[in-house]
Amino acid sequence: MPGRHHQSVLHSSHHGAAIWTHRTDSPPCTEHGRRGERRNHIEGAREEAARELARSRTRDLEFVWANFLTRGMEQGAIPEADPRLLARAILGLYNSVFHWYRPGGDLALTEVADFYVRRCLAVAGLPMDVVGAGAKPARPRTAKAASRARAASR
Repeated sequence: MPGRHHQSVLHSSHHGAAIWTHRTDSPPCTEHGRRGERRNHIEGAREEAARELARSRTRDLEFVWANFLTRGMEQGAIPEADPRLLARAILGLYNSVFHWYRPGGDLALTEVADFYVRRCLAVAGLPMDVVGAGAKPARPRTAKAASRARAASR
């Protein structure tokens, strides 16, 4: 509209995230200043709350994966490594697929799954050829695990 002045402003929240608001010069509202400022503040607060919830869920998922990997390391199924870093590496690889995979595209989902499962195994320090139903780790580390592996292969 002619005669209106628009201004974008960068704010910093108490969580350290930057929030952009867009202001339009318009008659002030007596309770909250200019029109739109309160709405932008509320939207910014909602967005920050959603980001914090996503970060919290990510931390929870990384924790569960790190515990899972730690148990595998303790049982000798996975080579020793930093479980938290390994969890982040595997999850990062896995979570990248949605950025580019499209059903009905050039690659079938089974091709993508096979490729990614093998790469996740490699990241975990396992041989990529253990993919498949009933696959076992290449070398059990304990006598009990070796005995179970022999019994299962009969």
